[in-house]
Amino acid sequence: MEKIKICHLTSAHNSLDDRIFEKECCSLANLYDTYIIAPGNSFQKEHVNIMGIGEIPKSRIKRFLSTSHKVYKAALKLDAQLYHIHDPELLLYARKLKKLEKIVIYDSHEDVPRQILAKEWIPRLIRKMISVIYEYFEKRTAQKIDYIVAATPHIRDVFLKYTKNVCEICNFPIDSSLDIDISKRKYSEKQQQICYAGSLTKIRGLNMMMEAVGKTDCHLKLAGSIDDLEKERIKKFDKVEYIGYLTRDEVNKLYEESNIGIMIPEPRPNHINSYAIKLFEYMGAELPIICSNFPLWKEMIEESGCGICVDPLNEKEVISAIQYLSEHPEIEKEMGRKGKKLVSEKYNWKNEFKKLSMVYQNII
Repeated sequence: MEKIKICHLTSAHNSLDDRIFEKECCSLANLYDTYIIAPGNSFQKEHVNIMGIGEIPKSRIKRFLSTSHKVYKAALKLDAQLYHIHDPELLLYARKLKKLEKIVIYDSHEDVPRQILAKEWIPRLIRKMISVIYEYFEKRTAQKIDYIVAATPHIRDVFLKYTKNVCEICNFPIDSSLDIDISKRKYSEKQQQICYAGSLTKIRGLNMMMEAVGKTDCHLKLAGSIDDLEKERIKKFDKVEYIGYLTRDEVNKLYEESNIGIMIPEPRPNHINSYAIKLFEYMGAELPIICSNFPLWKEMIEESGCGICVDPLNEKEVISAIQYLSEHPEIEKEMGRKGKKLVSEKYNWKNEFKKLSMVYQNII
């Protein structure tokens, strides 16, 4: 029997994006004839057909207008039965696809109206107005298309005000990506290693991490994207080491050799209401976690006993958490074991894909 053709559309993400390709499309390819239309080149991988539409323009305006239109034109040529949209600017074409009697799903990765309020490149005087206009447009579109897939419980609850056709599909890790050997991990009362791999900026907690660790007996290894000014500033901290931008295997090695995983972004709207994939990576690596005390994170971390939540703007709290864990290696190990168990049983992509698969089956 010929498989039904489905197509995921993105004008802003890489064609091999973790959520779009690795999780959703690679899983769906076992059931459907699966395509991704995205910036970049055309190729096939893991039974997913990628249709490239060229590189993303550096200008946000050009991406918003020209790239999204290219994606839409390619979508029309493909003539799939179902289109799964991943970017707010592509909602402009959602109703057009519906008029062609296509099934349309919108995958909301972020709470975009609240995210707009934190966009520093948008002049402050007009952010509120743009946020209100976009939210009205998003609400009207959500009521016209077939289904909303929400990346967090908060985003799900936002859309439930507009439509009953919404399901929470969280960006939890794939079990196979968490195969880490912790036998190299050394537990001692001094010189423990704390790790963080990700975007290295002030709003992601870089300053606080460095200042706090500098007042303990531990040392901090940082990896990820960083600008030159921040890279130079890191050199001023004796107990902090920047080790570059790492591959997946290199990140796993960093986790293997570390004792604590830290994630303390500032309380911005886009941080407070979203899950951070890094927290689940730490769990999968059996690392005890020190993280910001956002309600969504606190409920997951402290109730399961796999880490400590702190005020990310309170240096004393961050220092206290680091010292407590480094001075209690048995508690570190127990928190790590609880995190590993939690991600293996609950917070994993296998469970989330069951929900996504059911959405597809019900609407096709």
